Amino acid sequence: MYFSVVIPVYNRSKELIRALRSLARQTIKNFEVIVVDDGSVEKIAEEIRKVVSEAGELNIQLLRHDKNINGAAARNTGISKAQGEFILFLDSDDTWQESKLAKIQEAIKAYKGDKNNVVFHHPYQNFRAGKLEAAFPVVAKKEDESVAYYSFVINQIGGLQSSTLCVSASLCKRVGFDPSLKGHQDWDFCLRLEAAHAQFFFLEEALSVRYLGDNHSVAASLNWQFSLEFLRKRQRHFSKTAKVGYLQNIIARKAIYNDQSRELLLNFIALRMGILGAAMWPFWRTVIKERTRARLRYRQFIYSLSPGIKNLILWGKNNYSQKFILHASATFNVLCIIDRNAEADEKFFGVDVLAIHRVEEHTWKMCDAVVLMTDNHSGSMKKDLAQVRPEMSPFVYQY
Repeated sequence: MYFSVVIPVYNRSKELIRALRSLARQTIKNFEVIVVDDGSVEKIAEEIRKVVSEAGELNIQLLRHDKNINGAAARNTGISKAQGEFILFLDSDDTWQESKLAKIQEAIKAYKGDKNNVVFHHPYQNFRAGKLEAAFPVVAKKEDESVAYYSFVINQIGGLQSSTLCVSASLCKRVGFDPSLKGHQDWDFCLRLEAAHAQFFFLEEALSVRYLGDNHSVAASLNWQFSLEFLRKRQRHFSKTAKVGYLQNIIARKAIYNDQSRELLLNFIALRMGILGAAMWPFWRTVIKERTRARLRYRQFIYSLSPGIKNLILWGKNNYSQKFILHASATFNVLCIIDRNAEADEKFFGVDVLAIHRVEEHTWKMCDAVVLMTDNHSGSMKKDLAQVRPEMSPFVYQY
């Protein structure tokens, strides 16, 4: 039995070292590693080349896209070159337990069904603020449960994550990832695996770790409109109950509305999807709760500021920064938004979005404070800021 491990990477080299070390520690060695650089900037691309060249203990190859596309396209490139009977995925900022491949191999050997039409998956643990959190998910998907019901009703917030999946090569190459999606790629992959009649086999032990404090996650930067559009496009995979679960547990947590027109629009779309009457109450209850939390969060932030602060740089392009810009335009002047994945000439609600190295000197001089728009990444953000502008450290606030 031979495995292929596909690692998509974009503008990460230090995290990739950690991921590759976790592969080097695997207790079995019958696997290849395919690292796909999804168009990293040249400096980091060179660092990635060096990291891969120094991983001599692994059977490893490096592929590179000429331009950045997304993680789905990078995984598909890796899938197309994979030689293994089974393909696994490891995000470049995640790690595996050293026994993972051995446990997967045991599960495959013990599985009595069609090994070419099965998805093996397991719980993962989040590493956040220096602590390893409890394993998630904790229950297996029942045979009569859909992927959507399992993800958004039972688990509420997903649970089928790319670094936890092992798929037969034939099935993986037949289904592939959808490169048109900028997010929710692993959810979509699993929904379409199910549509291809794949069975899901759950290993109870947590065998991978997600490091939430190191980088901005793609999912966190997606707004509720994108998540709603994803549901609209993939609704054939959702029962009515699964739709309500997704609306309540995914969209409503993002959707902190500004005016009634947006609520009416969302309600109209939801009704068009066949979600009617009392079934909508859990969704709207969550929306009301999130709106209240957002207003309280903003008031608490205002009270925390030192007097005289007017010009701000926001760090992080997400729902928090969106709401802050819309709420605070009369009180503060937002100079720019720092975001690791900023594109050329990008704007977010009228504000320039820049990578930290592209913020000009005169902007830093005007800035009274940097505001971290996050719950999860403040430690790494402060570290990055201290390297670039150490004099700003007393003026960092968390929204």
